[in-house]
Amino acid sequence: MSHATAQHTRLRSLGEIQMTMPPEVGVSSGLRVLVVEDSFLIAWSLRRMLNDLGCHVIGPASSVRGALDLLDSTECDAAILDVNLAGENSMPIASALSDMGTPFVFLTGYSSPATVELKFRSHIRLRKPLTESALRRVVIEQLSTPHIDPAPPPPRNTAPDPSVD
Repeated sequence: MSHATAQHTRLRSLGEIQMTMPPEVGVSSGLRVLVVEDSFLIAWSLRRMLNDLGCHVIGPASSVRGALDLLDSTECDAAILDVNLAGENSMPIASALSDMGTPFVFLTGYSSPATVELKFRSHIRLRKPLTESALRRVVIEQLSTPHIDPAPPPPRNTAPDPSVD
């Protein structure tokens, strides 16, 4: 047993340390989030904040082609998409994610909803600059939510009913 492990065990047994994790870490722990952002500083900040929440960051991708390549080669559970990628629109990525049933949100510096195609306007649009609390809330409430296909209807009973003549 290492010295650090022995020290931790001793302190826990004495009740001197109570280790807890924030509840959001448990909710988002291991969540694989694709980050699509063309600004290095914003992508780096998103990576740090998502890692702090226990997420595994995929990417970041800075172009539509790069994001689509990542989607072809890596599984993700959710995504955060910058709307404008150096003049390129991220709607092809949104379409691919939608087809896969993968939840995503948009990240934008634009206030107009017209920057997002009509079919995606119901998706959350986070405004830049993004705060850690806003990201935490959207990860917990939107991206960590299991997206389960509805259960198939129960099988119909095809056996004859003995009570009917």
